[in-house]
Formats: sequence, C-alpha cells, structure tokens
Amino acid sequence: MRSGPRSRPFREIMRALATGVALLVVLAWAHTASARTKVSAPARAVSAAGGLTPLRARFTDDANARDLGAIDALGQRIAAFDTVAAPDRVYARAEAAAWLALARDQYRLDDRSGLVEAAFARASDLASRLEAGGSSLDSLPRAIPGAPHARPDLRAFADSLRASEALRCVAEPLARFELELVRSGHETLVCRSRDPHPHGEALDRRAAELRALADACVPPVAVARPVAPPPAPEPEPAAPPPPPAATLRRLAALNSVHFDLNADTLSKASAVVLDSVAAIMRNVPGIRAALIGHTDSRGSAVLNLRLGMRRATVVRDYLARAGVEMARLAIESAGMAVPTAHGAGLREYALNRRVEIQYSAPGGVMLDVLRQERDLQIERPAPQPPAPQLRRPDSGTRPPAKVSRTRRAVGKATAAAPTRAATAKPPHKSQPKSPPKPPRTFSGRLKP
Repeated sequence: MRSGPRSRPFREIMRALATGVALLVVLAWAHTASARTKVSAPARAVSAAGGLTPLRARFTDDANARDLGAIDALGQRIAAFDTVAAPDRVYARAEAAAWLALARDQYRLDDRSGLVEAAFARASDLASRLEAGGSSLDSLPRAIPGAPHARPDLRAFADSLRASEALRCVAEPLARFELELVRSGHETLVCRSRDPHPHGEALDRRAAELRALADACVPPVAVARPVAPPPAPEPEPAAPPPPPAATLRRLAALNSVHFDLNADTLSKASAVVLDSVAAIMRNVPGIRAALIGHTDSRGSAVLNLRLGMRRATVVRDYLARAGVEMARLAIESAGMAVPTAHGAGLREYALNRRVEIQYSAPGGVMLDVLRQERDLQIERPAPQPPAPQLRRPDSGTRPPAKVSRTRRAVGKATAAAPTRAATAKPPHKSQPKSPPKPPRTFSGRLKP
C-alpha cells in the first residue's frame, strides 16, 4: 500500500467507519437487553404473584401439570376454612373458592386474555387474608383482564347487599353471584352477539333469588321463653326409615348425554335427560357429580381434548341453571382416549360423542346408573354416486347372436339391391331403326 498524503484521508475514513460500526453494535445489544428485560419482568411478576407459568412457556405437559397442581394446592388452603361462621369470613371463603374455580375453568380452556392470572391472584390474596385471621368485604376490582364491565346496576345491587344486615343470610350466594358478573363480562369478550350467553342470561334470575333471600332474612327479636306444655302421650313407634346407603343405591340416575359431530350444544332430548339428573341432585343434596367429556376417534388429540372440555362445560352450566350448586359439579376432558364403543361405524362414533356423569355420595356409596341412548345423534352417511345399471333383455326373448363384419356388410348390400333396382330409370325411347343393309359381296373384279 502506498504511503503519503493521499493515503491519510483513506485511513481516517476507515477509522471513522470502524468507530460507527462498533457504536451500532453496542446500541443493538443495549436494545436487545432492554427488550428482554421488558418481556421477562411482567412474566416474573405474574409468576411470583400468581404462581402460574407465564403464557409463553405454557405449552408443555410439565407446565400444565405444575400449574394445575398449584391450583389444587390453593384449593386445599381455601377448603381448610369451610367451618368459619362469621359472615365476612364466610363471604371471603366463598369468594376465594369462586375465583379459584374461574381460574381452573379458564386455564383448561387455554384462555389467553389474562383472566386466569387475575383470578388466581385474587384467590391467593383472599386465602392469605383468611390464614392471617382477617376477612374481605371489598367490591369486585374495577379493572379485570379479560372481563369487561357488565351490568353496573347489578354490581351496585351486590355492593348494597354486602353492606347490609342481610349479609349473614346471603354471604355465600352473594360471592358466587359476583363471580357470575365476571363470567358474564368475559362472555361479551369471547362470544359473538348471536351466540348464547348462559351466564349473562341467568343474572336477572340469580339477582331475584338473592333479593328474596335478603328479604326473608329478618333480624332475630328477643322474646320471652314460652311455658312448656304438658307432655303429650308417646306416639306409637314408627317404622325405622331405610338406611341412607340403600336409599341412594335405589336412585336410577342417567349416566350420559350425547352430542352431534363436532358440536358442543345440547339437543332437546339431551336437555330432557339433564332435567331428570338435576331433579335427582336437588332432592339429594349430598350427591356430587364429575362430568367427563368424550369425543370419537377422528381428529387430533389436542382438538378433541378441547372439544371434550367444552362439552363438559356446557353440561355443567345447564345443571347449574337448573338449580344444582356449582361446587357439586366437577368437569374434565378425556378426548378420544376412553371410547365406550369400539368400531368405525356411524353408530359407534355417535356413542363415543358423549359426556359421562359419574356420581358420588357421602360414605363412598355408588349410585346405580342407567345407560340411555334416547338422545343419540347419528350423522348422515355421505352420498355415493349411483352405480351404472346394465340393460338386460326380457326373459322370453333370446339375445341376438354376434355377427361378423363381413356378413354384416353382405347383408347391407343385399338389402340395398332391390331398392336400387326399383329406383332404376326406364330405358330411353328412341326412333325406330332402319332395316339392315344387305351384306356386301365380292364381284370378282379387282381395281387396277
């Protein structure tokens, strides 16, 4: 390389370029580190506050099992306060259980709106207050991720009940009602306007039930103890009632409802079946039910698991609207892993598209269940093209024999010959011919 005054500007330009490139590298590294900090900080905050795996890492079986274990552990903490009697603590325990049920349901549905983390954090906070000996009469948070505000009139009604003397009678149903408001707001976010909104449609009915309970909750009045009347004669001993176990075993409960292909909606026949199930569970409050959603063997395992969970959720919501407490119903999905009918026919597929209802009673008593197929929905087979039909001769006629090409050509020529003869033109009529000339003879003379 030449050295001199001409090479100095070139070296200065290269030095300036090297300095600029190094500065750009440092700025890019700083921007990447800042972005990582911004992304990981909320994830660590949510993980530390709620105890759940961040959304970006929530795609493995280990992460799902760890999160469901954390939810179950929090449920055991809340269940330890089932014996509290103070109205504010009863309200706090019921509210914590309702928030945790919401977090569990939305987690199994793979909700990504932030409602799972908010519900789990709320339930954990309430459990910590209960363990510290306190309680909570706070109203619903005004900003809930994944659940816009719905029905402000009913929110004001719930706040008034919480501040009244009727709280001692409506503490637990009031907490569940407030969580129904949250579920109704979430429905407006994830459902279309023409889709059914079961939680929003049931709000007015639940508000009327709460108002009736509050009106019937009259404060006790101290009165004088009445004088005991003289003892009545002892009645004859009545027949002892049957033992509870035998009574439970005699309940004939139906064990399943069926669904259409790729559907999670109930038919009219399935609604009739669920009405009978709800009637039995209302009459015997000690019965609990596990609702397990199943699908047929077609499709992917992941989609079938989600479809089974949606079917179990639909059945649980219907039973809850029919008067069965939500705490007595548990849902899960088995997808296509546990078929009840084996085969590849349309009837076998229809039998496998179901939600099984597994009952349990106090003392481990198992109910006698009945299998039903009155709501079976068999899909229609796909139409097939009609098979070509062969034309057969009549039974009394003999099929024509095969004729070679040569004989066929000779027959055609023979048939056409009379036609040509009949259509031939007559001979042309000409003038009569002159008599023939006599033959020329040799006279014996020769020409010279």
